[in-house]
Amino acid sequence: MPLDFLFAAKAIGTPVAEFLLKHFLGELAAGEGKGLIEIAAKAAEDGATQNEARLRFEDLGHKVVKRLQPLFIELPSNSAEAVALQLGETLSKDLSVEFLVEKDLDPVKLAAAFRQARPLPNGMFGEAERALYDRALDEAVRYIIGIANSLPRFEPAAFGTVLGRLSRMGDEFERILASIAEIENALVANKDEAVARANRFEADYRQAVIRNLDFLELFGADISEEARRHRLSVGYISVTISADTNDNRETVSANRISSILAAGSGRILIRGEAGSGKSTLLRWIAIGNAALSPPKHWTSWFLRTLLESSVPSSGSSILKDEIADTTLSAPSSSSPSQSFLQSIVIKTVLSSRSDTVGTRLELEKKLINITRTSKQHIPFLVRLRDCPEGKLPTPDNLPIQIARELGNPPPEWVRAV
Repeated sequence: MPLDFLFAAKAIGTPVAEFLLKHFLGELAAGEGKGLIEIAAKAAEDGATQNEARLRFEDLGHKVVKRLQPLFIELPSNSAEAVALQLGETLSKDLSVEFLVEKDLDPVKLAAAFRQARPLPNGMFGEAERALYDRALDEAVRYIIGIANSLPRFEPAAFGTVLGRLSRMGDEFERILASIAEIENALVANKDEAVARANRFEADYRQAVIRNLDFLELFGADISEEARRHRLSVGYISVTISADTNDNRETVSANRISSILAAGSGRILIRGEAGSGKSTLLRWIAIGNAALSPPKHWTSWFLRTLLESSVPSSGSSILKDEIADTTLSAPSSSSPSQSFLQSIVIKTVLSSRSDTVGTRLELEKKLINITRTSKQHIPFLVRLRDCPEGKLPTPDNLPIQIARELGNPPPEWVRAV
């Protein structure tokens, strides 16, 4: 039975909102203080601004609660509510000032700090409740960090203006939380301890890649530093790349790089003038793969590849019509999930009227492999200027080139990757 939203909003959403508001205000909010109004009063004297802060951060807490609710569905309502209450008690604990002023929060350290501030009493829960509590706490921390790292900079003289901007960032926060949820759902739910530890690191690494690389700077404009930074995944336009092969020049979409770079298929050298966007392109590719979602405009490339390379000529026109019918119900998001694209694959293949069953099975195999390609990639970005004496990092040091806050990965993850 699903956890009641109003109950969860009070138990979990309120402490999440209070932590986010404190982190937003930084040192100004250090020390004791409960209640969004009381915390906001440290930055604003007038009641209208305090109430506006309460509403904005209350909404952020509710967004996190909606992402956590599905975790509680398998437990009876009384057990789910007991876990939610304990989770809220833990999230409401005051942590050291460093977690309020730190710009790039470490999810492992933050989760450990909450557990240390309030250890769960022994014998309180059975195995299922304890497992839910631990996963919900870990996931809540990741959502908190995703939002905290995306909040605009606090400016005491323009508190009301910044709060107004927060009210217009709802879609951006939803996108961030959806990306985190997709990674968490795909990697974290594994009961084998060694696999779970490796998957936990990979989930944190993928999320760190998105947090740390998803920015686009505008240079030369006489505007504030904050206004010059935008999300790369939102602001980056689709580009084409010219490839020289055997005296022939081929122009392909940048969206195809992920598929070209399938494991064991070779290397790609990207050349261009200074400032032409080489590093920006690589960051964009890394973000798309880290998110376990196809890059922007991936759907059109997917369907084009399907028709050009996999469809038997005798059934091409029929299959084109069926694909067109299927994609009419596609989500409005420009980055549909792998599961959605795979559902297109399966529905299309099984409904196609190809000549033989063997042809349909072969087509299904090819297409499912296409949808898996992006998901299997783990991006590493190594800048040569960060390699002393020209030596590339060892495999266990590759993740810290982007996500230094995570430290070294578990050995089993290094071996698997």
